[in-house]
Amino acid sequence: MRHLPKHQVGLARRARRGRIGEPALPRFRRWNIGFTLVEVLAAMMVLMIIVLMLGRVFRDATGAWTIGTRQMEDNMNGRAVMDFIARDIATAIAGETNCAFYLKSSNKEPKWWNDELSFVSLRGGPVSTNREVCQVIYYVTNMTDKAGDRIPNRYCLRRLMVNSASEITCYTNRYWWTNPNMRKANNDPVVAENVNLFITWCTGATNDASGTAYYGYGLYDYNSLGDVALMQSDYFWYPKAQGVPFMKGKLPVRIDIYLEMLGEDAAVKLAQLRNAGLNSQADAFEAQNVRTFMTRIYFENRNGYLMDRQP
Repeated sequence: MRHLPKHQVGLARRARRGRIGEPALPRFRRWNIGFTLVEVLAAMMVLMIIVLMLGRVFRDATGAWTIGTRQMEDNMNGRAVMDFIARDIATAIAGETNCAFYLKSSNKEPKWWNDELSFVSLRGGPVSTNREVCQVIYYVTNMTDKAGDRIPNRYCLRRLMVNSASEITCYTNRYWWTNPNMRKANNDPVVAENVNLFITWCTGATNDASGTAYYGYGLYDYNSLGDVALMQSDYFWYPKAQGVPFMKGKLPVRIDIYLEMLGEDAAVKLAQLRNAGLNSQADAFEAQNVRTFMTRIYFENRNGYLMDRQP
């Protein structure tokens, strides 16, 4: 600026700071361009609120997805269990003196209202003078931990099966299910865990004096021996020596199976409530979380291998 006249030096300086004709910016304004601390804190607060809201939405969405997936898996497991049981029971046979079919209702151990179902099914060709069979029992018992100890207030459905020729007793023992050597306790395969109820109903059939078929619905007990001693009070009018006629040597017309199951988390919490003696809360929690499955099985071979399939 030395080559400029003195009256133009001020104009040049003002041109560097702003347009000619406008006052120059104060010196302190050049060092004050940016955000204040309050503005930065406010922006951070808004950002934190947005992040928290998005995190909560993500958490809720993940929880809903997890619950839905778990419920779907529980439903699929329940249906798979019912399909397996239905196919298994459909192969049952029955006899009046052997190979008996037996439904024991309201078994008190380990939990009230659970049933026990025993039957014999065919496996292959004849062995000596008898058909090759296997003996099957479905029953509910306590679940066990890794050490083999029973877990209180948690139950599972087990399937006992005997198919060894040396252990088959249904041809020599009418009450083959009472054989203590069959019971393997915790070694029997588990069909379903976290079972709440396993209940079955049978429908029997007979003919009255006119030949009309009569069906007995909702029978809680059934045995193909027609043994009154194995029945509840529903059959007290039949003499013990005579037995129940429409059961002798026959399978029921059909059997209804009702199964209640719980998810793993729900079963653990329900057991904790039962163990703490909070039965009223446990009942309410059970009603909200239990899943029910039901199926009906018809026995086409209820009369054995006779051509006449009429009741």
